[in-house]
Formats: sequence, C-alpha cells, structure tokens
Amino acid sequence: MSTKRDLAESIGRDERAEDAIERIRAALHGLRCGAVTALVQDGVVVLVERTEKVRLPRRASPV
Repeated sequence: MSTKRDLAESIGRDERAEDAIERIRAALHGLRCGAVTALVQDGVVVLVERTEKVRLPRRASPV
C-alpha cells in the first residue's frame, strides 16, 4: 500500500527525470559534431556535459 510520502517521492523522481531529459535535449540541440554525456549516480542524473568539436576547413596544400 502506497503512502503519501511514497507518492511524493515518486512525483519528485519523475520531475527530476523530466528535468534531466530536458537538459539532455537542450545539450543535443544544435550539436553538429561532439558528445553529450550524462553522469548517473544512484540512478539519478547528476551531470549533463556537452563537448562540441569544430571542424576547420581544409586548406589547399602547395604543390
């Protein structure tokens, strides 16, 4: 049988999960080349990190 506390904890987990998903989506937005990493501790996302790489155009080499 669920208690009010169990329900409140469940809602809190759901809100944290939705927040983590939104932050991951935001990190992915506009990313052309790179990585998004989610660090999880005890089943909870605690860090979202975005690393973007910028590719420079190749220069013509002298012959």
